[in-house]
Amino acid sequence: MSTPKRILDHVRDGDVAPVRDWLATATCQDALGLFWNLLGSRRAANLRFISLVLDSGMVTLSWAEHKAVLYAVGQAAGSDVQKDIRRAAEAILGAPERSLDTRKVLIKELCEKVLSLTIREQITREQAVVIAAAELDFTDKKGVYLEASYLVRAATFSNASVVRELCSRGANPNHVNEHNWTALHTAAQGRHVDVVRALLDCGGDPNLRVAPEDEFDERLNPPTPLMCAAASTHSAEVVRVLLSRGADFTATNATNRDAQAYALKALSRPTRDEFPDDEDRGEWELQDWRLAGEAERIFELLADVRTAGSWKRYVGAWRVQLLLLQKLCSTGRASPVTALGPDHARGPASVEALEATSGCKVTRPRKRAPPTDATEEGPTDALMARLVALPPPMVGKVASYWRTARDPLY
Repeated sequence: MSTPKRILDHVRDGDVAPVRDWLATATCQDALGLFWNLLGSRRAANLRFISLVLDSGMVTLSWAEHKAVLYAVGQAAGSDVQKDIRRAAEAILGAPERSLDTRKVLIKELCEKVLSLTIREQITREQAVVIAAAELDFTDKKGVYLEASYLVRAATFSNASVVRELCSRGANPNHVNEHNWTALHTAAQGRHVDVVRALLDCGGDPNLRVAPEDEFDERLNPPTPLMCAAASTHSAEVVRVLLSRGADFTATNATNRDAQAYALKALSRPTRDEFPDDEDRGEWELQDWRLAGEAERIFELLADVRTAGSWKRYVGAWRVQLLLLQKLCSTGRASPVTALGPDHARGPASVEALEATSGCKVTRPRKRAPPTDATEEGPTDALMARLVALPPPMVGKVASYWRTARDPLY
């Protein structure tokens, strides 16, 4: 059922009270319709309404209710209908009769999920119930059970705050749905790095493999999140974040192709200068294009990490160079200014000179602090001269906090 326009207008205007009053008299199906609609928008203001719908209890079952329905399904006779299953679940819970009727849509979906599992896996209903119950045991018993489709939709169309909210309420970021897909695989194919980071922060596994890809198009459904990001070539920063969280760049698919091979194949697709509008779902679903320059950056990044041998070595290379330079300078065997040539005036090395001669990247403020007098360099230009004079352990501490161009922005 579609959500009434007046309710959507209240959501757009941020009017919480009318939406709360509507939910008090709405059916479970009405609440689900609004919830699904809210998950399809990136508006940050939608989070309060998503929380409102979740707090109503109309779109979720508690852990105990979910378990009771599963047991009722397992014990049901072949002739039992949905009403019989609800009554059996109420008896298992010790709840009043008809107490689950307000959420019969949720119970129907759960029953259909079990039936779908029996058909897809060619197993008995009892076996399907055991599998579903075992999956439930990995969720928070004090929370609620949120269908994986909600989190996948949020990862595709919503924002990081919504993803974190759903995960905090029981959504499992590692759940593999009936299409052999996870929310992290979906997010990795996109360009919103904050959503990828949110899923990883909530326990998403960057190396979780989906089912053998010969069941799918291997470009659209690579087996790992890193391969998804490399295949879509939408964001080098997504690749950087996945690598920083432990994604295995050496992992291969069923045809022995790794993430770098996916990025290489993407180079043959036509380019476009900017992303399509979010409303242009056809372009996003087709994805027979790549953003100009992004595939090259992803391919180069993966090649550099492979050459370094690990993400830790790749990202720490410039810190090693900094520590080596500091050690040489502190022992008098080198000076930052010696690389500038014998004719250069003796004095503190500039940040630009350090970057040019050491390969290091030092972020400096946009506005330089003025020198104190005509003969003194500004404080920013004296950065390296002061750094090399510090004791080595302290320089190591400084280097550990140093953000280089190789570190993720997120």
